[in-house]
Amino acid sequence: MCIRRIASAPEVTANGGGASDASAELTKEIVALRLARDCFLMAEEVDSRMAAFEQHIMLLQEELGRRHDEIRTQEREQRAVVDACVELVELVRMQARSADDDLRRRVIALEKPSLCEAFKTFVFALLRVHH
Repeated sequence: MCIRRIASAPEVTANGGGASDASAELTKEIVALRLARDCFLMAEEVDSRMAAFEQHIMLLQEELGRRHDEIRTQEREQRAVVDACVELVELVRMQARSADDDLRRRVIALEKPSLCEAFKTFVFALLRVHH
């Protein structure tokens, strides 16, 4: 359309120096069309990359959701194990209270030793063996 307008311009159809002006105008139009084409291609590339990025974000969100669900499930399972251990300790204590004095003394003896003291004893024993 633009080329037709330039070709039918009075300067081009008349004899004279208008041909070089028309040629310059045509060159400008060609450059503008190429620039528009390049912009269009870049816009398509941007759209394509944006779609890929959005897809990547969706996949990350799904993975994050799955991991969150796994963590919540693990927390529930851990709470259940802790609750079961607490219940077991209470049952042992109740049995110890109702059992004879010997069993009661054994349970109390198991509850009293410090883990820190037991660990120190173990480490010192290892050091004696290696030196």
